[in-house]
Amino acid sequence: MKKIHIIIGGKGGCGKSHASSVMSQFLLSIYNGQIEIFDTDQVNPTLSEYTALNVEHFSLLDDNKNINKRNFDILFERLIISDKKHIVVDTGSNTYMPLLEYAGDINLFRQLEDFDCEVIFHLILAGGDMYETTLSGVENVLSTFKIRSVIWLNEHFGSLRNAQEASIFHDKNPLNSLVIGAMLLQQYDKNTFGEDLKMMSQKRLTMEQVMSDPDFMIMSRMRVKKVYSEYFRRLSALEIFSAVVEE
Repeated sequence: MKKIHIIIGGKGGCGKSHASSVMSQFLLSIYNGQIEIFDTDQVNPTLSEYTALNVEHFSLLDDNKNINKRNFDILFERLIISDKKHIVVDTGSNTYMPLLEYAGDINLFRQLEDFDCEVIFHLILAGGDMYETTLSGVENVLSTFKIRSVIWLNEHFGSLRNAQEASIFHDKNPLNSLVIGAMLLQQYDKNTFGEDLKMMSQKRLTMEQVMSDPDFMIMSRMRVKKVYSEYFRRLSALEIFSAVVEE
């Protein structure tokens, strides 16, 4: 069954595009040309700026910030007819509410199952001042759509050591059955790893590109490789990707 990974959330700047980039690089390392990537963020199309990922930017909103139903239908068609094993769709905070309202009206995500597609949400739970807002967003999406989801724990804004004490990770919470697992984006030393990852992000580079970029010294390349190797290891441990690695 084809898997459609939708990175979604109403909070801007919480790390959705970073998560999309990490996951896309992971899948490309295994499947190479067998994945397709879309960026639907109209204000900050960060993911589409990663040229090595061959991302297609897709506008879903009209001038009045409402869903452009024609464009949405075209994207829907593309998702269905694609022959790729995995499709990544990065959504912006600006498309969050219009997309959810329209998708809910037509029961979009369940309809995709009729075409042998499994929709998987990727939701960001960020630390620091963003914690409460992003946690509320995660709970809202899970309770509204009942779609299996990966929770990305983004420590860039603060530690999330106690995040798995949140009710969504408790067995007694009905929403817990929808949680596939947690993917940690841990906080690293800001003066070493942090600076390397910051420059990598600013230049919109993949890990593979960093390995040959003259702006990165040998130690910087080693640190980036260490971080992304750990990211890939954690992703491969998730149930939805473990079969991918075995293939």
